[in-house]
Amino acid sequence: MRELGCSGSSAVKFRWVDALSRDQAGNIKGGHMRYEGLRSAISSLDGVKGGCTAAFFDLDNTILDMHTMILFARYLSDLARVSDDQVSTMLAAVKDAERAGATREQTNGIFFSVLRGLSEEEYLHLGSQWWEQAEKKFVEPILREFELLKAHDVPVVAVSGSYSCCVRPIIQSLGMTAGFGSEPEISSGLLTGKVRVPLVGEQKKAQLLEYLKSHAGLSSSTLAYGDHPSDFPMLSAASRACFVHSGSTDAETLLYVQSRGWRVVTV
Repeated sequence: MRELGCSGSSAVKFRWVDALSRDQAGNIKGGHMRYEGLRSAISSLDGVKGGCTAAFFDLDNTILDMHTMILFARYLSDLARVSDDQVSTMLAAVKDAERAGATREQTNGIFFSVLRGLSEEEYLHLGSQWWEQAEKKFVEPILREFELLKAHDVPVVAVSGSYSCCVRPIIQSLGMTAGFGSEPEISSGLLTGKVRVPLVGEQKKAQLLEYLKSHAGLSSSTLAYGDHPSDFPMLSAASRACFVHSGSTDAETLLYVQSRGWRVVTV
């Protein structure tokens, strides 16, 4: 049996008293636990009738303690597929745009500039290769909730602004039901260095709704997780939402989250 300790009111810190039981392959056991046990462990389910039908997760700084786009770009530099100067110039452009008030929808496209000239096949292969060797870091309280949901056969879906080539191996290794990332623009089989679909902000909400539309019966009691204002549209589209609060969260963001009555997990 697993117990969950928590403190605080709207912002709660979770302390997992013992680990989930796993088999020798590292898979979670204990799926026989009643849904009431899941509800008591995940307070976002309070008041949701009929159980959780689907859960949607942002990746970076939500379930992963990683900035996957930066790490992937630096990996390409390590492989000499792009130069250190290209990566540094790209990251500086992102910072300059942020200081100028650009939204994440706008800065997301800048990250794709270093991918210009890669073939689609290379793009996908390098994403898998990067994840295989990456130092994998997780936001433990959210990972635990993800594992509980998955153990109860709840569909778990990633909706991330990261490179789609990175999202694909991540969802495969975590055993997620499905996953979506930002898609590059491709012309004549080569990446142009621009983003075709930046999966940020309203696009995240649209992806959630599109998934629910194509999977009948999942829309009644949904749950969504995110860590940034660009996740707000997706969180707003779910029945219940959980916001991951870290030291980088500003007061205005936290105030809005609390005004919506969303659960806050402080990490």
